[in-house]
Amino acid sequence: MGKTLFKNGHVITVDAAFAFAEAVLIDDGVIKAVGADAEIRGLADADTQMIDLDGRTLMPGFIDTHGHVALFGLDELKVSLTGAGSKEEILQRIKARVSATSPGEWIVTMPIGEPPYFLNAKALRDSGVVPSRKELDAVAPDHPVYIQAPTNRVPNFAVLNSAAFAAAGISAGTEVSPNTKVRLDSDGEPTGIIEGAMQPIYNFDPLYQLVEQAAPRANYADIRNGIARLSAEFSKHGTTTLLEAHLTDPEELRAYAELEAAGQLPLRIFYTFEIDPRQSLGEIEQFLRTLRFAANGGFGS
Repeated sequence: MGKTLFKNGHVITVDAAFAFAEAVLIDDGVIKAVGADAEIRGLADADTQMIDLDGRTLMPGFIDTHGHVALFGLDELKVSLTGAGSKEEILQRIKARVSATSPGEWIVTMPIGEPPYFLNAKALRDSGVVPSRKELDAVAPDHPVYIQAPTNRVPNFAVLNSAAFAAAGISAGTEVSPNTKVRLDSDGEPTGIIEGAMQPIYNFDPLYQLVEQAAPRANYADIRNGIARLSAEFSKHGTTTLLEAHLTDPEELRAYAELEAAGQLPLRIFYTFEIDPRQSLGEIEQFLRTLRFAANGGFGS
């Protein structure tokens, strides 16, 4: 790797005194010296790569102790509605995905509003931004469309078109849950909105499960592609280490390992596993044996 010298910067050392410096020398990926420009430049040689920070700040990477790159990486593959403040814009983004998707395949979008918490989703709904079932049918007559609900808060809402309602077996008269309901129009037909407890995590609501069981499940390629895309975003914004603490799956570990081996994982990942207590002791034992083989002492770099 050789030597790299970052100079002319505002270096936050985060040492005991929380001191600031101007330059950093790195040798084969290891920080060798931090200090004033003149001092650190004296340690460089003819082969040292010189990077002028031009007054910009250089600091240690962030450690995210509760991240979900594998889980929320799947969101990177869905239709993003970020910044779509009108019904027309939402429909246009869905229509664009329809044109690139084979008939019959699902179109799944992120929630309406601004991520990560979509706090303005209700205000957008109240202003008439949410497309109706019939409007979604017009742009996607041959595709089930599912606009997901915001995660981790209720009440909230999801939106489906006619094909998605049919695939999930939901109609105007479907009543399977006291916590969620199908919103009807003046003619007694579904508007497209299902409201109540529709968040995608920790949700065993029967009506929500009808939708989730009909919608396509992520495959391994989806998991790997999602991790590759979202980990790059974490790295771009300064995160260098992340803990996958729960909501994990062995296929995710496989994806992390393969991306690491291919030099495509920009984060250091710490990974934990969850055991399904509904399994038999024999199934749990086999799961632990598989994990022991997969981990092989750890593959982190």
